[in-house]
Amino acid sequence: MTDAGVSHIDYHFATHHDADHIGCLDDLVDAGVSVGACYDRGGSADTQTFDDYVAACGASRQTAQKGQVVSLGSVSITVVDLNGAGVSTDDENALGLVLLVTYGSFSHVLPGDLEGTSPDIESIIGPEVGDVDVCKVTHHGSKFSNTDAWLDAISPEVCVLSVGNNSFGHPTAEALGRLHAHGVDVYWTRAGSGVSPGPGDQVCDGDVFVTVEASGAYDITC
Repeated sequence: MTDAGVSHIDYHFATHHDADHIGCLDDLVDAGVSVGACYDRGGSADTQTFDDYVAACGASRQTAQKGQVVSLGSVSITVVDLNGAGVSTDDENALGLVLLVTYGSFSHVLPGDLEGTSPDIESIIGPEVGDVDVCKVTHHGSKFSNTDAWLDAISPEVCVLSVGNNSFGHPTAEALGRLHAHGVDVYWTRAGSGVSPGPGDQVCDGDVFVTVEASGAYDITC
């Protein structure tokens, strides 16, 4: 990020404590990027990656609160829910933050690795999120995620699938089938290690950019 001219991050949100969601922050700090507030679900994890993350945050680490709003001028980031929405579970994916980013009439939900079975947190938090324009595909397109109840509740027009080479077979035919059945346009960061992209899916082979105008109109590009 220093090569891109970024030397400071005002707010960093870690949805949960898995390595693929917190593993880069210490590298950014080591590269000279300073960090303001570090928000996460609280608690701890018995991994070196988590210890490195905590060290990178330092005194800036804060536990996010349900309903908390971080304002970036005309853009707001709301913590819709976290820590399993009150359901008792030790499933790290179920414990993550669910964030809603809004700009005027535009809304984009970032649900981390939320899933819809064992336990089903998607059906609890989905109605709390409400209708959105764009959704990040939950849990990289696992077979237990992006359930019909979740998609019915949030009614996204576009979903962004963050995926790469993996040993889990993500994304799965089950998740993509539900997304397509709901008429969602899917943009992939990469092809992944699961089912092939469907007709109309866009594989960007890199970052996916969401550009939003003050009117609420938005565009998705690679």
